[in-house]
Amino acid sequence: MRAEQPDTLLQLRDGSMYGLTRYWIDGERFHYVTDYGGEDNVPLERIDFAKTAQLNASRGTRFNLEKRPNRWPMVEPGEYCRSSLTAC
Repeated sequence: MRAEQPDTLLQLRDGSMYGLTRYWIDGERFHYVTDYGGEDNVPLERIDFAKTAQLNASRGTRFNLEKRPNRWPMVEPGEYCRSSLTAC
């Protein structure tokens, strides 16, 4: 699988860094899709927000927290949205 160019960088407090193509907040968790296609989530308190904002600002990228997936849905016509099982 070819990695997508990350739109956003995420820095966690433990030093881990991820390139993200999509991200959103659901409750107290930060959900994301990485540039290599992996999907995961972490508690908000694990994110180093200051470093994440700094990294993205230096690249000219805005880090916007949304309560819904940004640029979602990203499915082909005829596929189904994960959360609702209805056609997108």
